Amino acid sequence: MRTRGTATVLGGLAVAAALQAYAAPPAAACSCATRGETDLLASADAVFVGRIASERAAGREVVWTFAVDAVVKGRVAARQTVRSSAFGSSCGAELLNHTRYLVFADVRDDGTVETGLCSGNRRVADDYAPTNEPTAQPQRPSGRNGVPWPFVLVAAAAGAAATFAVRRRQAPKIDDSS
Repeated sequence: MRTRGTATVLGGLAVAAALQAYAAPPAAACSCATRGETDLLASADAVFVGRIASERAAGREVVWTFAVDAVVKGRVAARQTVRSSAFGSSCGAELLNHTRYLVFADVRDDGTVETGLCSGNRRVADDYAPTNEPTAQPQRPSGRNGVPWPFVLVAAAAGAAATFAVRRRQAPKIDDSS
């Protein structure tokens, strides 16, 4: 009898662990709040459109040089250097070399221009023409959104069926032979 009770508890724990492992969002040290483009524009020191001309690693940072097409806000050079952490988990921007972006950046006291994963940078088409007006809805951070309900329901049903089967075997049998 004791073995069946242990099996029931272990089965339930296994189902719970599987659900937790699957349904949990990926771990990350960086979490971005969803912000609209108006807020991004207001909070950035420099906003520009440009194509990444070169990329180099500098320790724990990545340094991009942009060929700037248009300046939306701030003082930006025709070839602007922008720094970021090299790791997305440390809120570093994840930009592709030779790609055109709308860049939202901050300027430090020493003049260094920095951007990050939560800055609001986005790829733009070659014919994109910037304005000072908001042009896009806030974007959700990438990653798995929501709960995988089909998996949760199937796992819960399997756990309930296993528990029912074990309990049914444990139920006392009624002897009708008397």
